[in-house]
Amino acid sequence: WLTELFSEHRVVFDFPGQRLALVASEREPRQLNGHEIFLAQEIEAHGEAPERGLERAQLRIGAEDMQGALADLDALLEVEPDHAEARTLRARILRYEGDPDAYLAALVDSPPGDLSDEQEVVALVNSLVLAGEREQALALARACLAERPDDPASMLALSNALLATG
Repeated sequence: WLTELFSEHRVVFDFPGQRLALVASEREPRQLNGHEIFLAQEIEAHGEAPERGLERAQLRIGAEDMQGALADLDALLEVEPDHAEARTLRARILRYEGDPDAYLAALVDSPPGDLSDEQEVVALVNSLVLAGEREQALALARACLAERPDDPASMLALSNALLATG
């Protein structure tokens, strides 16, 4: 935080005089967020290619630009609607932003194997339980375990759903 506080200033130390001065910087401010630097490089290298949406969204998340990340993922999903990682990341952002209903809507029709592969099955099953959809959570957990019988996350999701349904 200190770096950000002084990003537009120079600090001058006068040790013999025991003084400190804070003066306005005479040069362009440095870009301090590496994610923003890499994002600019990504856009410069690839243009506005929607198929690069996942990479850009990840960089925007690091730069705390959630709306930009959602826009990048939406552009990618326009050209690749079955992109499981993009769909899952988009849903995670919605949940992070405080919209559990949009999170559920974004993932509830996803193929069970994709949910297991993207390690989202536990979060989705638990979210369904918390939303009062215990039977739907149980059915989803069973479907994920049927698709990926050796997946520990699917086993945990089933355990959670069984516990929630009594």
